[in-house]
Amino acid sequence: MTKGILLLIGVVGLIGAAVPSQAHDDCFGGRVTDVTGTSLTVRHHETVTFTLDSRTHYTKLITQSPVQADTRLDARALYLGERVYVHPRSDNPSVARWVEITMDVPNEAAYTNCLCVAH
Repeated sequence: MTKGILLLIGVVGLIGAAVPSQAHDDCFGGRVTDVTGTSLTVRHHETVTFTLDSRTHYTKLITQSPVQADTRLDARALYLGERVYVHPRSDNPSVARWVEITMDVPNEAAYTNCLCVAH
């Protein structure tokens, strides 16, 4: 029982550290059309390219249970055609601060579960 509580506290702490404090920021959602080691291009109604750097965080967009699953990812999880939500930095909107990657929903349902509105 004690191990379970400690595990839960640890997972909550990791999620709290990985998720930015402003959940409803101005993000851009769409499909990946190009990805390199330093950039990510996303298309929905328009095409936008973001710079990726060592401070960019990558997480799974949790759309289905179990919500306790580990959400940490890295840039290797980005594939062409993958649905993503890119949260830009407040000091430089052309640089991605946080990239949410939908890995469990193949269609439009992912857009209804994001914390931001797709442009």
